[in-house]
Amino acid sequence: MGLFSQGTCVLCGAPVKSMWAAKIAEGLLCKACCRKAGYFSRSRAKNKTLDNVRADMARMEAAAARQRAFEPTRTIGKHLAIDEHKQQWQILDGVTGKLIMSRVLDFSEIVSYELLEDGETLAKGGLGRALVGGALFGGVGAIVGGVTGKKSKNVINSMKIKITVRDMSNPVVYVSLISGKTKHNSLTHRLAQETAQEILSLLELMQELAGNV
Repeated sequence: MGLFSQGTCVLCGAPVKSMWAAKIAEGLLCKACCRKAGYFSRSRAKNKTLDNVRADMARMEAAAARQRAFEPTRTIGKHLAIDEHKQQWQILDGVTGKLIMSRVLDFSEIVSYELLEDGETLAKGGLGRALVGGALFGGVGAIVGGVTGKKSKNVINSMKIKITVRDMSNPVVYVSLISGKTKHNSLTHRLAQETAQEILSLLELMQELAGNV
């Protein structure tokens, strides 16, 4: 064993450095195997067994295969990518248009969604419920206040769409539209409202296409 080595990986046999020693029931995992299993911190490996690790590795590889096969037919700004043929979607980073997560989600995995502005719900929809709130009525300005009935603010700090999905490990994903101080009714704010309306409408349509409504 080399300098600072604490042992060998029970999965691949590589040396495990003491500065990054992840422990599972049967022994130690090296950093490379942890990454392949999706453990990006040592705490994620806690209480795992070798069978758990192998299953997580298989799941990560399956997710990577879905990612490689994903072919977006439509994008909404730099926020959302949709593969209409496979009925799949992914969230983009909103700035560069690059993926911020490796998960490819099916239309059928959408449970509910809501538009949040500074933590308050403006509009929401989901399984068996039509989209409610100001988002689809009376033009862009009608979104302000939404279902909360509260007066609009002079400055907006955050606007995002919260999407609940069928995944017990990661049940919520977010589409960030505003992430810093933005003047109410400014061009940036109005564009974010327009994008929100389009995404909410598409989420409703995606559920309908998946037979979830």
